[in-house]
Amino acid sequence: MSTSHGKTCAAIIILTLLGLLGNMFGFPVGFSVNFLFGSIFVILALYFFGTVIGVGVALVTASYTFTLWNHPYAIVIFTAEALWLGLSLRKKDRNIIIADTLYWLMLGLPLVWLFYFYIMSLGFQSTLIIALKQCINGIFNALIATLLIRYLPLKKFTGRKKSLENQLSLANSIFHLTAAFLMIPTLTILFLGNQRELKTYQQTLSSEVAAKAEEVTKIFDAWLEKHLNAIRIIADLGQASTMQPSAELQKNLSLIKRSFPDFYNLYIADARGETVAFFPEINEKGESTIGLNFADREYFHQLQNTLKPYISNVFRGRGGVFQPIFTITVPIVKEKSLAGLGLGAIDLHQLQNVLAYITEQKEFSLTIYDDSDNIVVSTKATRQPLQKFHLQNEGQIVKLNRNVNLLLPRSKQNISIMDIWREAIYFQALPLKNTRWTLLTELSIAPVRAQLYKNTIFGLALVLSLYLLAIIISWLVGRAFARNPSRLAAISSDLPAKIKNRTTINWPVSNILEMAGLINNFKAAADTLQSQFSEIQQNNAELEDRVRARTDELQELNQTLEARIEIEVEFRRRNEQLLIQQSKLAAMGEMIGAIAHQWRQPLNVLALSIQNLQDAYIHNDLSPAQMQQATEKSMNNINLMSRTIDDFRDFFRTDKKKTVFEVMPAVNNVFHLIGAQLNANDITYETIYHTDRQTITAADIKNNPSLFPKCPVLGFKNEFEHVILNIIANAKNAILQRRKTSTQEVISKGRIVVNFFRKKKTLIVKFKDNGTGIPESIRNRIFEPYFTTSPDHKGTGLGLYMSKIMIEEHMEGRIYLENCSDGALICIRLPIALAEDEET
Repeated sequence: MSTSHGKTCAAIIILTLLGLLGNMFGFPVGFSVNFLFGSIFVILALYFFGTVIGVGVALVTASYTFTLWNHPYAIVIFTAEALWLGLSLRKKDRNIIIADTLYWLMLGLPLVWLFYFYIMSLGFQSTLIIALKQCINGIFNALIATLLIRYLPLKKFTGRKKSLENQLSLANSIFHLTAAFLMIPTLTILFLGNQRELKTYQQTLSSEVAAKAEEVTKIFDAWLEKHLNAIRIIADLGQASTMQPSAELQKNLSLIKRSFPDFYNLYIADARGETVAFFPEINEKGESTIGLNFADREYFHQLQNTLKPYISNVFRGRGGVFQPIFTITVPIVKEKSLAGLGLGAIDLHQLQNVLAYITEQKEFSLTIYDDSDNIVVSTKATRQPLQKFHLQNEGQIVKLNRNVNLLLPRSKQNISIMDIWREAIYFQALPLKNTRWTLLTELSIAPVRAQLYKNTIFGLALVLSLYLLAIIISWLVGRAFARNPSRLAAISSDLPAKIKNRTTINWPVSNILEMAGLINNFKAAADTLQSQFSEIQQNNAELEDRVRARTDELQELNQTLEARIEIEVEFRRRNEQLLIQQSKLAAMGEMIGAIAHQWRQPLNVLALSIQNLQDAYIHNDLSPAQMQQATEKSMNNINLMSRTIDDFRDFFRTDKKKTVFEVMPAVNNVFHLIGAQLNANDITYETIYHTDRQTITAADIKNNPSLFPKCPVLGFKNEFEHVILNIIANAKNAILQRRKTSTQEVISKGRIVVNFFRKKKTLIVKFKDNGTGIPESIRNRIFEPYFTTSPDHKGTGLGLYMSKIMIEEHMEGRIYLENCSDGALICIRLPIALAEDEET
């Protein structure tokens, strides 16, 4: 995958992730109405990567709205918006904001009305606020995306090779700035106002809930205490009686029941839990209520254990009444033991009426539930006594302050979260004194929600109206501002041609000071150009005459130039040949010394052989075998000397054309020629070839010829050997010079090492010696002609200069110095002559 393709994929993924984050972390307007920013990045994807990818990004990012709003219709609306914009961007006029505005006015708003009002039945107010919010939200995101595209260098981060237009007309610039300066401040003010209003509502409603909860608690405590006192009176009646059924007890119970209508029934029971007085005497089934035993009731056991008044949880009656009730019980105590009890069963309908009266002025609801999670009584019709009640199961609880919380009902499939918010409540749960009950005070946010939606609708409608008005104003202003610049651009596009043809120019007129100044400057520039044009025409005529004369001179010069170049080239060639010849003559001195060293040993052997023959002849000891041996030995030495002459003759032969030859044998050949001279001066030499896996010496190759590394180069072999001779001769002289000038008592042996390195298509040869080295002050001059470092200027100064010409001009290589701590290090780089199979 190419770098550009990888960059494009990364950009698409980043835009998709940013789009999801923009939808996840929207700005809340209030009660599930959120401003989302994911379509900003969808528009960027559409602009930079086309319709298909942009719609794909829109589908992925919009999918989060199903989690956010609990329905799929927003996905359809936002994906349709991306498709509309993608098709609009194919046109030449790429005004994204206008295209998005047209989408919402022509298609987006009808889709919102179809899905939310008709299919989901949200109601007029909810649908209207959604329509306005989504319309303004989409246009705002289009504005932000346009500003990012036009004024930030986003193109280089997308990996797109095609060039997207970045020029912006004056009219569009005015439109963008007008829309930005209108929408951003107004929406900011609207949102901050909504947040402030929502916070105020929340604080007010929290205070109301807390106040109502405290009020109801006090009222209930007073009501409970009043009815508890009534039961205390009944217990006192039992305390004063003989605990036997009597008409007087029945009469007293009847009087108390008339005074306290909230009781279903009243009774007095003895220590065994049997009723001795009961009102009414006949229950709903027509059975007598005297003599009923309630010893198995939970409140009876509580009285036995505590001997204190007791208020029971809600339960279903089975003696005097057969529906949910709770009881208030007071013990009759004699000698610190239970002697009986007085009891009243509360009519829950009566208690519900009391709670309903307390809440009738506001959207409050009250629910009392016991510690067994059973509802005792509630003003909500859906909550019946003995029904199980768990507040946590009702929905999500959000803590607002120390006492008051917000309950948001659980979402339901295909039901808008806005509909769910209708049922949201503020609540406070307080324990009720002398009971095991909890009072839940709830306040619906529906009226507040409706008021906040009403205010938001007004604000959004105002923003949308101002925006549409701004479109018309900015369009008119933009056209007014852009008219004269457009005419100036049309006039100036071919202004030179109009001036040349003396065409009459109708200059625009503007009442704007700056534009009038610009037009006047153009007119002045045109007048100046007109006057200068005539002068230029006159100058052109004079220039043509001069050019014509100069052309004639150049033609005459060209006729003699080729001959002059040939003469110069020939002169340079002869000069170079003379320098080469001079260099060879200088090297010939080295060769003569080398020949002397090469011949010294064979001549000594011949002289000794002749003396031996003479001595044997004088003493008559010369035998045919001795003669044969002496003859063969002498001929071998003579042949050796002859080959030496041939080798030196070949060395100085001039090559006619370039050939392919091996470098390592050529270097060894030079060492063979002057090896005796180096040995005579106590200088050792070695050639080493380095490969990726091993190091090969000349001795290794001699023992195993298959190890010979092939490094062929193209050039003049004799010239190359001449270069090697120059380098080795300089190394020898440097070693001898070091011995003369060294103050050390023991002088180390001279050493010359030649290392060969092959790097792909290049051969590098490095000559290292342990001579005097080359001072830093003259390193840049050693390849100059006639520059020598020899003592008393005995050298010609042509050796390295001619070596540089031979290597760099004749063999397309390079010769240079490298730094080293001891001696000198001269490097030669040559291109390897590859075979056809190697080139591929």
